Amino acid sequence: MCCIRCVNVEPLRKPAFTGLGLLVLATGTMAAHATGTIAGTKIESVATASYSAMGSERLSVRSAVSSFRVDEMLDVTVVNSDPGDILAAAGAEGAALGFDITNNGNGQEQFSLTTVTALGQDDFDPQAPSIYLDHNGNGVFEPAIDALYVPGANDPALGPDQTLRVFVLAAIPDEAQDGQNGRLDLQATAVTLSGTAGLSAAGAGDDGVFAVVGPSGATASSSGRYEASAAALAFTKTATILDASGSQSPAPHAIITFALRAVVTGSGKLDALVLTDPVPAGTSYVPNSIHLDGIAQSDAPDGDAATLADNIVTINLGSVPGGTTRLATFQVRIQ
Repeated sequence: MCCIRCVNVEPLRKPAFTGLGLLVLATGTMAAHATGTIAGTKIESVATASYSAMGSERLSVRSAVSSFRVDEMLDVTVVNSDPGDILAAAGAEGAALGFDITNNGNGQEQFSLTTVTALGQDDFDPQAPSIYLDHNGNGVFEPAIDALYVPGANDPALGPDQTLRVFVLAAIPDEAQDGQNGRLDLQATAVTLSGTAGLSAAGAGDDGVFAVVGPSGATASSSGRYEASAAALAFTKTATILDASGSQSPAPHAIITFALRAVVTGSGKLDALVLTDPVPAGTSYVPNSIHLDGIAQSDAPDGDAATLADNIVTINLGSVPGGTTRLATFQVRIQ
């Protein structure tokens, strides 16, 4: 008759935690655990039978001690921590997706991490992903602090119910169009054992107990999405003429009002947008005539957006998001 605890796979040894391993501190209390009692905990019990016979005093008999140690359950979840798609410009490198990995088992376990980008049902595949481990637990990607993940060298070790934030950085293809999205999966798998739920290995768990694969198969994954964000500029210049008689004849002394319209479209933004327009030959600039979105600007290089220098009107619009229209006007007089 087969033993009820016969081994399903070759016995495994828990990986040793060296200086290259990462021991992650708990992010919450340790009072309760996802799969119950801590692996290796000894559970003992003794039963008692009491009786009386033929009017004798009541007697009792104790059973032998029933003793066993709790097996280690291997279970994990992965959840995308971002509230929505991560916006990134086409061609951008290092756009970061966040994921939370939680050890739902009842023992300390290391997890190997992998990414998958060719998933389909999206517009592009994120390129050259790399994984970083949140070193200080603040949930914010900090390239100078967070550790680059190297498979097999610093597989994160998590205690029961511990959660680790990891960041996946990838590049957006140059050809990605505004509004298109690309999906990426992060997968975490228990180093000790994974596979069909219930699969076990003798001596592979904490303190040499059985390691048993939990409901997740000791592997889990979650998807995050990038959205390509781009912006385009439509720029026009128009002129309106008004002479002394009230007509639109470009006669001497007539006033020309130039209108510079910048329309930014798309979900991204344009940075350091600057409009420049030389005062045409045969005209003279009308002092302090520059307006931006209807607000008067000074000619001097001061705190506003406009300047007049060397007979050139310059308007510094700075960073302009998509869906924005900026209108600058100024006047010259025909000589």
